[in-house]
Amino acid sequence: RAVCISNLKQIGLAMKMYSQDYREFFPRTSAAALSVTHAAGNATTGASFNLLYPKYISAEKTFICPSDLTATTEAFAAEEVSQLGGDKLLDSTGCSYAYAMACNEQTSVDTVLAVDKARAVDSDYTTEATAWDVAQLTSSGQGGINHKADGVNALYVGGHVKWIPKSRIFRAAADFPNSAYATGTAGWVKNP
Repeated sequence: RAVCISNLKQIGLAMKMYSQDYREFFPRTSAAALSVTHAAGNATTGASFNLLYPKYISAEKTFICPSDLTATTEAFAAEEVSQLGGDKLLDSTGCSYAYAMACNEQTSVDTVLAVDKARAVDSDYTTEATAWDVAQLTSSGQGGINHKADGVNALYVGGHVKWIPKSRIFRAAADFPNSAYATGTAGWVKNP
């Protein structure tokens, strides 16, 4: 878990630097900026994180938790591929972290910005991109979660990272207030 926490701290620092360059907004692609929900899955976590590479984060392994045996991302939308100018690093190497879409520096410092993924997994270990779901910590297997069913590492808007045991993740919990935000609302957490 220590390397994973270090990864999230590096992502947090990169996001802070990015927000200083982009009027206090955290990275999100034009697809995410046009519409957070994108029912067809067009606003992708991987592409939004990809805006940090290589200017703010130089090592692609920063986006992959060592405990994640199958780091993947959903395919980038056409407008995201165009915006990234052909540099689709996380589309091919994968990403282990879910991301709270549509946050900025004015968002509460106790809001989770990035967290270990928790998503459903198909029987052939290909993943289904879904909103982050605490229930997946128990029901999902290899490829769906990073650290068994024990809990998650979480990066907060304030920049700090902490381990949240599964027992402390529930609707509107103080440790993870946006864990149950509705899809499409600012701060909802989307898996890679």
